[in-house]
Amino acid sequence: MVTKFLSCLRSMKKMEIMLIVLFSYFIGLTGSIKFILIPNTIKCLREQINKDVLLIGEFNVSQVPGQQVDYVVTDSKQEILARNDNVKNGRFSVVTEREEMYEICFRCRATSQLFGKSHQISLLTMRGVEMNKVLEEEHDGLMTVENNLKRLENLANYTLDLFKILTENKYKMMNTNESTHFRVVCLGIFSVCWVVAMAALQLFHFRNYFRARKIIE
Repeated sequence: MVTKFLSCLRSMKKMEIMLIVLFSYFIGLTGSIKFILIPNTIKCLREQINKDVLLIGEFNVSQVPGQQVDYVVTDSKQEILARNDNVKNGRFSVVTEREEMYEICFRCRATSQLFGKSHQISLLTMRGVEMNKVLEEEHDGLMTVENNLKRLENLANYTLDLFKILTENKYKMMNTNESTHFRVVCLGIFSVCWVVAMAALQLFHFRNYFRARKIIE
């Protein structure tokens, strides 16, 4: 069933799949969407997520007799991270192994698209700093002040990680600029040496020529 699902994602035309590409907020915010799923079609949500981030999705699917809705979560290599068939409502959780594009797809299976009825699907995705907020709310023993302090600490750590990424990118750009500058300098020195050498050869040639013509001694 899953193999058919993935092969269907790869082979169906864009108009048949009706693919939705949505980019949610990147700095740990929740992303809530609602959409209509037509019978025998697929709709997907794509998100670029950092490495080692806990992604939780909560969904609610309206039920239609004689129709089923399946979901699957995959990465850019089409590896299955989470899936379920004939869902109504529920939750899935995924811990990202690397920074890349992840995809959440819902598919409606119906015996006939002509007499089928569309499903209403709501999806709430949570990750990053917001995940700590959810875990704190589920823990009854924590005090409000402690929750706020933990949230600020998590936000500070997340911001620090972003600064580390920006610093690494800065050094990469500096190395690229220094390498390019070195190559340009070498090319300039080579060009000057080549021009001087050609000028010297021309002077030597003209001198021999004028001597052969007895213009100069």
